[in-house]
Amino acid sequence: MKFDDVYDEINVMDLDDKIRLRKMLDEDIYDEAKRENRCPICGEHLIITAQHNTSPYGSTVTVEEYDIGICPSCGEV
Repeated sequence: MKFDDVYDEINVMDLDDKIRLRKMLDEDIYDEAKRENRCPICGEHLIITAQHNTSPYGSTVTVEEYDIGICPSCGEV
């Protein structure tokens, strides 16, 4: 289904139906974003990747991922 077709269908709905649809979509987006550890506003991943050397000569690199609570792009908590 094309976005233009969906948009046209939404435009013919009355205001109460549009509000109900928006609430349903907001809940679905929030739940899915939380499952994927992403921001529900902009979709940015809420993980910081840290790399550091664990050997004196730099031959071994350790990569660690940390979950963050604030979106680095939009600032959503």
